[in-house]
Amino acid sequence: MRSNCLLIHSRGVDKILSMQEHIQWGRAFLQRFHEETPWQLPFSVNGTTRRHGNLKVEKDFSNFEEMLKLALSDYRKDGFRNVGNPNVNDLLPDSYSSTGFRLSCSDGYGIKKSRDRCSLSMGSPAYSEGIGALREFAFSCYDFKPGEINAP
Repeated sequence: MRSNCLLIHSRGVDKILSMQEHIQWGRAFLQRFHEETPWQLPFSVNGTTRRHGNLKVEKDFSNFEEMLKLALSDYRKDGFRNVGNPNVNDLLPDSYSSTGFRLSCSDGYGIKKSRDRCSLSMGSPAYSEGIGALREFAFSCYDFKPGEINAP
């Protein structure tokens, strides 16, 4: 690891979250995180496809749910389970993911160089036993110097 980077990683056991619960948890966390840190708004959420690789979330979080749903839709190949509707594999508010849901985002949406942005990744448990049994949180910053916005 380079000397001018910061990585925070945390894990904890938690209940399995539906898509809607994951979105609510992520929104509440990020709004509070922004209040307590130099996280730069607007920011972006990222799916696993190029099409959803850099989805802008407005400063007031007004489109957070919409953008995160797009990013989470990239996990379709991993499989969704819909309680009470076992034959439907679509991503619905009450869907669970076989691999767990992940919120990956970066601050400073308008900043061109990725090394000048901080990345945040949060995951919730999977419904498949033995996969993603922990809730995870990781935060990293690279190439910052004392006094820069992300230095603290």
